Amino acid sequence: MDLNNDLNHNNDEAKEKNEEKKIEQNDENPNSPKFDAQDKLRSILPNYNQQYNLWDYRVGFGRRFAAAIIDSIFVAILISILGFATGVFSTNMNFSDFIDPNFATNFMKDYLPITLLVSFVYYSTEILLSGSPGKHVLGIIIAEENMHYANYYQLTTRFLIKHLDLVFSLIYYFTWSSIFSTLSSYVSFLVMIFFFFVIRQNKQSIYDKITKTAVFFKKEVDINIEKESQPNI
Repeated sequence: MDLNNDLNHNNDEAKEKNEEKKIEQNDENPNSPKFDAQDKLRSILPNYNQQYNLWDYRVGFGRRFAAAIIDSIFVAILISILGFATGVFSTNMNFSDFIDPNFATNFMKDYLPITLLVSFVYYSTEILLSGSPGKHVLGIIIAEENMHYANYYQLTTRFLIKHLDLVFSLIYYFTWSSIFSTLSSYVSFLVMIFFFFVIRQNKQSIYDKITKTAVFFKKEVDINIEKESQPNI
């Protein structure tokens, strides 16, 4: 009799455990009626608690390209203003004037220094302000690749690599040696190719990689520095 009671008791316990397992499985099943809407939504959303890489905070090709377009417009406007102010540009000029080699040469001698002056002064903001006006309009700056403010050595080196074509153009203006004009054109083309490296995962151009810099949102750089300056408790 006692043996039968023990067997019945063990069977009852086994049934209870099986029922508990079924309930747990139903609770974990998104199709179960007990699985509420919030849990169902949580099951399909990505995990927002994951750790992000610094690469994720870097500004990519699209915004940097937009900043470059804004800079080009600003530079063109400044060159036009200075050109008309100095008399290099005239409303009486037309394309047929450039057929004359003497006119074209004289125009280039007057036009080139204006272009160089405006370009050097305008893009020197990448050293003085950690970014050109176009970048600041879009809220981005040049910083260290580890999301700190870049030092002047990094910014100056980056400027010289990125705008090496301006250096060759300046040498060409003082020497009028065609080789420097050719070099300026080749370097300008290479820099444009280097810029497309921003499309890569690390979002750095060649001159960024050499100088260990990257482009970030200024607000995020400030937040990162502020977080790191807070004492660990």
